Amino acid sequence: MSMNNWQSIHSSEINMRQRFERADITGLPTGVGRNVSEFSHFYCEYVKRVREEVAKYPGRHELIEIDIEDTTVGWQMEEAFGTSHTCWGKKNT
Repeated sequence: MSMNNWQSIHSSEINMRQRFERADITGLPTGVGRNVSEFSHFYCEYVKRVREEVAKYPGRHELIEIDIEDTTVGWQMEEAFGTSHTCWGKKNT
């Protein structure tokens, strides 16, 4: 999902946005994440940290990255996790 799309969902969920802003998340200082630029920077740095941590333990951890906006995401998840592709759908609640 692109940051702009995520931000529009993120912004409509005020409680969720406020939770992110107040949460004690490494790399996301309290009060940061109110706009696309701040949150994009945090997210990119977070992804880098996760990849670095997984790389430290080859053979012990496997990182599976899936673009949830890809039209074949259900099939990708079926292949990666052994679940039916029909279990995946796009829905905002």
